Amino acid sequence: MATRTTSTATTTAYGSITIVDVTDVGEFFATPESNMPTTVIYDPNTNEYNPSWLVVQNGNNTSGTPLTLSVAARYAGNPVVPGQLYSIKWYQRNGTEPWPNEQTGEVSTNSANDVYVNEYRELIVKNNILGASVKIVTFRCVV
Repeated sequence: MATRTTSTATTTAYGSITIVDVTDVGEFFATPESNMPTTVIYDPNTNEYNPSWLVVQNGNNTSGTPLTLSVAARYAGNPVVPGQLYSIKWYQRNGTEPWPNEQTGEVSTNSANDVYVNEYRELIVKNNILGASVKIVTFRCVV
């Protein structure tokens, strides 16, 4: 894990995780993936986010690219999907509030929300969720 602190934000990056069960014949690899940068910079002078995760729905037209966080997993060298050998749960913490309860606090699967989990167990963020009251958002993935 590497941490970098600037005057406005702290960025923590994680790499892959390898779990080896020496009583078994396989290894389980889980690697976090993202389709865009996971650090957002807000410019109060222009009221813009860079990159912007905002997705705009206008009738049948959609514009913008949501942030998609996923976990690529392999067992014994073969790709596996959630539900075969493992499960994925996503949790969201705003600011410094405590982490939600692992039994009831999982991110919703309701795609009407700005943050939701899709049918592939990917975390989707389709809005710039930082604002005046929330300066930092942290997501946790439990595999």
